[in-house]
Amino acid sequence: MRHLPWLVLLLSIGGQQAIAQPEPSTGGATASTAADTAAGGSAWSPQACGAEPARPVLDLSDRAKYNRSADVVSDYEAKAKTWGACVMKQARADMQAISAAAGSRMTGIDREATQIQARVYAGFGDYAAQFKTAQERFEKQK
Repeated sequence: MRHLPWLVLLLSIGGQQAIAQPEPSTGGATASTAADTAAGGSAWSPQACGAEPARPVLDLSDRAKYNRSADVVSDYEAKAKTWGACVMKQARADMQAISAAAGSRMTGIDREATQIQARVYAGFGDYAAQFKTAQERFEKQK
C-alpha cells in the first residue's frame, strides 16, 4: 500500500468513495469570478490553457482501489500543476497588458488635463495684462 502525504490529509478530512470518476469541472469559474460577473465585471478565464483538469474521485474501499486512486491522484497532480502554471502565466500577461493600456490612457488624460489647465490659466494672464493696461490708462486720465 502506498503512503502519500496528501493522502493522510484527505483521509483526515474524509474521502469520497468512487474510483477516478471526474467531478464536473467549473471551467475555471470560481466564486470570485461569479461575484465579479454579478458586480458588472467580466469573468476572466485562461483561454490559452485549455480546460481545467477534472478532479478525480477516490475509491479507498480496498488495497487495490486505494493504490489505483493514489496513481490517479498523482496523475491529476501533475496535470493540475501544469495547468496552474499556464493559468498564472496567462494571468500575468493579461494583467500586464491591462496595466500598459491603463498607463497609456492615464498618460493621455494627464496630457489633456495639463493642456486644458494651461489654456485656462493663460486666460487669467491675459486678464491681468488687460487690467494693468486699463489701470495705467485711468491713472493718466487723472
